[in-house]
Amino acid sequence: MITKDMLIKDIVEKYPQTLPIFGQFRMGCLGCSGALFETVEQGANAHGINADEMVRALNEAIKKRA
Repeated sequence: MITKDMLIKDIVEKYPQTLPIFGQFRMGCLGCSGALFETVEQGANAHGINADEMVRALNEAIKKRA
């Protein structure tokens, strides 16, 4: 399960199927150095995104793959 306090880098490495979700939320995470050390919540806040909505979408993406 993905939580707001997880590092973006760790999520993308463990669940590559989440990349399109980050894209839907207009977070080009792999191209951003912030992805290396920012949590989902920090990244969402920096981009004006609702972190709870993003976490729900990310978790849906990994459930579909399970």
